[in-house]
Amino acid sequence: MKKGTLLIIILLVLVSVGVGLYFILKKPVEVEPEDNDTEIVEEEEEPEEEEEVEEEIGEGDFTGFSNKDQVIGSASDDLFTLASILDESNTGYHSFEFNLTGFGDNDPYVTAEYLADKGVIRVELNGIEDDNSGIGYQKERSINEEGIIRLYHAVTGDTNKEAYEVGLSQSTIFKLHLVSGDGRLKVVLDVKYPGEVESEIDLGSTEFSTELQEISGVTKTNTATVKSYSYSTSGGVLKFAWTVSATGDNPIPSVNAGYDGNVLVVTFESLSVDKVLAAVQGKSLPGSLTLDAVKSVDSSVYSFQGLTSQRPFKLSATTSPNQVILEIDL
Repeated sequence: MKKGTLLIIILLVLVSVGVGLYFILKKPVEVEPEDNDTEIVEEEEEPEEEEEVEEEIGEGDFTGFSNKDQVIGSASDDLFTLASILDESNTGYHSFEFNLTGFGDNDPYVTAEYLADKGVIRVELNGIEDDNSGIGYQKERSINEEGIIRLYHAVTGDTNKEAYEVGLSQSTIFKLHLVSGDGRLKVVLDVKYPGEVESEIDLGSTEFSTELQEISGVTKTNTATVKSYSYSTSGGVLKFAWTVSATGDNPIPSVNAGYDGNVLVVTFESLSVDKVLAAVQGKSLPGSLTLDAVKSVDSSVYSFQGLTSQRPFKLSATTSPNQVILEIDL
């Protein structure tokens, strides 16, 4: 056998062995759920698998766009300030610029992922010691442009992590990237416009009152589920939000709220699953309130106790993120 032929055979054998060892030694990475004092998730389902979307779609340059999880940097001890968030329209997509100050030795650690059950792209910025975006927790910046609905500031349990969610009419592709140099450090999320989708979902009340308020939504037949909760206070108003989901086009369960004496009672009328009920039983809330929660057949009943009079409230809902929201003017 010729020397050249023998060398080729040896090289092929070595490559085959190397590839085999790679797949044998590679281990899956397990991610532990984070502790969160103000947002609790019980038995969270695996995110729905989304079919990968082609990158070159429609008008505009979508090179590098996808609907897969995207990451900048890696975990470190560096701390940054979120100085501002700017957004602007481009040809075929919308840009969100998270401007940072406080340069460290490493790039900021930022992740972006599409959450199909919430209808949002969630951006998590780690190592943020101060947030000067001007968007308070559980508040939003309205976008309402070609299927991009809002930028929502979500609550996290980590004092050095900020989370923002881009609400969408339907799934789309996006690109997360870093721009630095010349004194600039900004994380940019470009989101392809998904297009408008007509909706007749009941989003509840727009005004505060002490009268019974109702949202006509879906029931356990559509696997109506309460998944997690969060709360905050601002300007003397307590805002308590339930994250919800359901099968079909409407993710909002049927729910009502009204007073029984000075106790404000919120009733989810027909649920398949409630992952929050047990977690909030007897929970203390701002304004010297206590939350009582009980299950009655398919209903979940939440009682906000401790009010000295019937205070004005508002029961509403949002999609992308999918939430039922109770606001009480304390």
